[in-house]
Amino acid sequence: MGNILEALPLGTVLKNRYQVEKVLGAGGLAITYLVREKNSGKKRVIKELFLQNALGRRPGDCQTKLQECQEAYFRQVYRNFVNEADILAGLKENRGVVPVIEV
Repeated sequence: MGNILEALPLGTVLKNRYQVEKVLGAGGLAITYLVREKNSGKKRVIKELFLQNALGRRPGDCQTKLQECQEAYFRQVYRNFVNEADILAGLKENRGVVPVIEV
């Protein structure tokens, strides 16, 4: 499991819409959060692209910092990450696939 210490602080509000309630998991590629939509109260899951070998964040901070010489690697992984989300968003409802609401 990735470094949970680099996760967003609980209570962080994203896009003025989602409030982070819990860190569900972290790995070398991403950190996954349980969030609550502020207006509706619905629970959602957000997956943050967070490459352990390319990005850093101080515990309790929201800002990330790209490590030197990692920009090309990050851009490549970012394109793949967004492409995967777009593909999932285009799939019809399926019990085995979590629906993507927003990329």
